[in-house]
Amino acid sequence: MSDMGGVAKGIAIGMVVVAAGACSGSSSRGLPQEPEPPSKVSATLILSSTSVQTGKRISGRIEIVNDTGKAIHIAGCGGLFQVLLTSPSYHPQPAWTDCLQLFTIPTGHYSERVTVQATYNSCGHERPTASVPRCTTDGIPALPPGEYAATVFERTNVIPRAAAIPVLVTR
Repeated sequence: MSDMGGVAKGIAIGMVVVAAGACSGSSSRGLPQEPEPPSKVSATLILSSTSVQTGKRISGRIEIVNDTGKAIHIAGCGGLFQVLLTSPSYHPQPAWTDCLQLFTIPTGHYSERVTVQATYNSCGHERPTASVPRCTTDGIPALPPGEYAATVFERTNVIPRAAAIPVLVTR
């Protein structure tokens, strides 16, 4: 499932289930209010490995469980999610393609393939920064070795964010 060569392989899973606010309190009449029922949509990030060589990539998927009883319709372009490696000192912003494509997440299970690149998300020729380094002759530079988190981004924020997964970038 991965083209990382000699990098150790394993499976990592990060999951989040969104629960609506379950705080109870008093109504204007002094009666306790019923907590809202939990949301019935969950997102899970699954990676083929939790380590990758600098400049290489990890394959994975995001699995959505939709138990709402109805399909969820979302506008996007090319895909609903991006998974980027982040760290305390590296905070990339996803680059979304502009087009209009309708995605339908049916009731039950939905899966979307993702790729996690061990490279910076972008580069520039003018004024490099920690998040946008200078481009190389080969294009976008590889991330330096270190500890990162595979972080899920969604363009519309309709689906609950899957939990991030720690990833080690090696030489």
